[in-house]
Amino acid sequence: GFLFGYDIGATSYVVSYLATLSSSSSLSSSLSLMDAPFKTGWIVSSPSFGALLGTIILMNGGGIITKFKFKFKPIGRRTELRYAGIFYFLGGLLEFLSSSSSSLDVFCNLPIIILSLGRWIYGIGIGFAMHGGPTYLAEIAPSTIRGQLVGGKEIAIVIGILIGYSIGIDSSFSSPSSSSWAYVYAATLFGSVLMIGLSYIIPESPRWLAKYDILMKIRKETIKAAQKQNNKNSNSNSNINSTNIISVNNNNNNNSRESSQSQSLLNKKYRSSLMAGLGLVILQQITGQPSVLSYAAPILSKVPGLSSSSSIVLALFKVFATSISVLLVETRGRKTLLLCGCFLMMMSLFILTFAFQEQEEGTNNDDEDETASQPQPQLDIRSYFVIIGMFAYIAGYQIGFGPITWLMISEVYPQSIRTKAVALSVQLNFALNAIVQFIVPILQQKIGLPNLFFIFSLLSGYSIYFIYYRIIETKGLTLEEIEYQFQFQFQSQNQQQQQTDSRNNHNKTNDNEQQQQQHRGWDNNYNNEETIKLLHHVS
Repeated sequence: GFLFGYDIGATSYVVSYLATLSSSSSLSSSLSLMDAPFKTGWIVSSPSFGALLGTIILMNGGGIITKFKFKFKPIGRRTELRYAGIFYFLGGLLEFLSSSSSSLDVFCNLPIIILSLGRWIYGIGIGFAMHGGPTYLAEIAPSTIRGQLVGGKEIAIVIGILIGYSIGIDSSFSSPSSSSWAYVYAATLFGSVLMIGLSYIIPESPRWLAKYDILMKIRKETIKAAQKQNNKNSNSNSNINSTNIISVNNNNNNNSRESSQSQSLLNKKYRSSLMAGLGLVILQQITGQPSVLSYAAPILSKVPGLSSSSSIVLALFKVFATSISVLLVETRGRKTLLLCGCFLMMMSLFILTFAFQEQEEGTNNDDEDETASQPQPQLDIRSYFVIIGMFAYIAGYQIGFGPITWLMISEVYPQSIRTKAVALSVQLNFALNAIVQFIVPILQQKIGLPNLFFIFSLLSGYSIYFIYYRIIETKGLTLEEIEYQFQFQFQSQNQQQQQTDSRNNHNKTNDNEQQQQQHRGWDNNYNNEETIKLLHHVS
């Protein structure tokens, strides 16, 4: 998580620095991003495409190379994290080496190609880490602290963003004719080596082992964990945990022997959990988070004393808000934090809607400079309302959607489809993030920023409705109990549907009987009339 966040902050600095270089700089001309929006967008978005590729591999079970053929077979959570560290290392190394390849610039813009390739490979590591990390933590953690452990990943991300932003203040990385900017990426090599080394120390997820019937390895892992305890109470607790984990194996043996049809994501019995997890991912992205944050730093830079550190102020506030969410997740619950966060986002977006509306009107009436296509907010009372609204929005997002969505997608999916479902959720997250970042500037130009924020506020309001009716509270429940809750919800929905269908069928049957009786009545009446006529004729 830290390496993911660090890349976001460091890339923000690197892109802004390379944008100041002209093509005649002593550095490679292909690395210059001055007046190069396509190259800038490509460099920034490359990790997202790499993450999509990584999750596609994981959705098929994990890929390995055997005898020069690429095959798929299940890999464990620990192996996923190890691969993530390897991809982090290779990607960071290529990013660093791209600055030293300026002498080879004559060969097809080689430096920018190496930088892009490094960003892609680093993105694959992000995909592996964002898939394996939350899932691993959710599967090994006790239910009493699972939320805080998985939420800690979000804190690591925002701390990484803070460190990455902070590097931009150091003037030693900003000399006009040096390649010292590449050392920003070289710093990721130390973290990736540490990640690879620790992946050999941590135990494999017992629940993943249970899914694949590796009972002996489960016992070995649990006994090893129990032996590390120093007192009798800890030993007895470890023995209890071992028994519980082995019982999980007995419960999941049947799941591992299910047919491929029952393990398919399209199976109806998984509909409730998939709707909950994927719904949260979709709402997290379409409620405006990329758009609002893109305006936060420029507006804060107008505040006296914050012109050079507005991004750091935002990152610090993110760390503070996320820490509050992680501290409260096991006492207040996931659903409560999601509802509070969405409500705060909705209200802050209403404030931003009216503040930017007033700001645009003031700009149209008072500003005689027609060169700017967007409103340039001045530091007046309306700008302060914008700042308040943005901080409130960031607080709502970091309390709710930010950490809780990743926690929920690691909890709500059943063991039999968790690998594929989490991979699909991560794919959807990165894909929607890229789509929203692409569409928002177009919508802003077409309908205006106030109307755009108003749409986001309505979507935040719908998020409250969705969370209230579709999300169950998972606080204090084991993963197996959460799975049973969604199965019960599915069975209840099926029973309601069956009752509705039977009621409709009963009504149709009654209608048919009434029609038949009516027809019989008409036939009897017709026969009576014919009889009377016949008797008349005979008489």
